[in-house]
Amino acid sequence: MFYGCKNLTKIDLSNFDTKSVTNMIGMFYGCNNLTNIDLSNFDTKNVTDMGYMFYGCNNLTNIDLSNFDTKNVINMEYMFYGCLKCSR
Repeated sequence: MFYGCKNLTKIDLSNFDTKSVTNMIGMFYGCNNLTNIDLSNFDTKNVTDMGYMFYGCNNLTNIDLSNFDTKNVINMEYMFYGCLKCSR
């Protein structure tokens, strides 16, 4: 969805309806300049793939995944690869 958005620095996803989403693979892949993201409103109970979701988000310093439900996720391969500054 936001794959390769190198110039994205912030985004408001508070009104995203994700209750039917099953695949979030590479969703923010390569968003190098994204520094802060609040995904606490994401409904992830149906998601099975989160692989590469934040891959290469090397400037991401704060991420809120407090309500992530990962019971059905089968793939989280490289989900946070390159996120050296993240704090959860």
